Amino acid sequence: HEVKQGDSHLKVCLEFLSEKGVTEDEALKLIEQTALTAELLPGFEVWNYYNDGVFGTFVTQGTAKLSPNALARATKRRIDTERQNLIQARNQKEQEVQDLESRRDELSGEIHRLEGERAQMMAQMDEMAARNEGLAKELNTVTYVVSTFRDLDRQGVIGKPAVGKWATKDISKIQNTSSLDLRSERQITFTAASLGLGRISKILLFPRTFEDGKDYRIAISEDRQSATIVFDKTEVFRLSQLAVAVD
Repeated sequence: HEVKQGDSHLKVCLEFLSEKGVTEDEALKLIEQTALTAELLPGFEVWNYYNDGVFGTFVTQGTAKLSPNALARATKRRIDTERQNLIQARNQKEQEVQDLESRRDELSGEIHRLEGERAQMMAQMDEMAARNEGLAKELNTVTYVVSTFRDLDRQGVIGKPAVGKWATKDISKIQNTSSLDLRSERQITFTAASLGLGRISKILLFPRTFEDGKDYRIAISEDRQSATIVFDKTEVFRLSQLAVAVD
């Protein structure tokens, strides 16, 4: 049988055995016992033999440009080349995966380092913000005490000469002080009862360098039971120590 385009060794053998009156199942059993050529070229010649249940087959070159053995070697070379190419492609992909994993680990380490630096910087910023807030509060804070003339005199904070007006002696001696953040608060309120007085008749602010009616205002309730000092110019009272003398 001269091979044509689309023929296979199995197909040619089945057709041959069918013409000899062999069933398909029996033909397949007989063909299984022979060696078939995997690939045929147009022009190859397939030689078949069948007699008394014995079947044989082989392929020759015929008019084809290649012999069956040359085709088999060429096919093997092609398969080997394709296999090598696939192996190289696989190895290249494995190397790419390794490179990407290495890069991923490197980037993960870099991200971890940057996150650590960010956390450290945020902590430093929080610390600086807290310090700035502390400094801002300190710069805008006035320290004061509200007490009677007698107590402040006894402490040495204020004094009155035999002839003259009350004056500041040592403002740093004030005790039991309170503080006021001038950014959010601008006044001090107190009562006569809190000082052990029946009523409020007189209030002076020490040191006397601050001007009543200009830097601050004093408001005494009509029943003389409470009073409020309002700081109008808060900037002049920053970092100050004050003694509010009440009688």
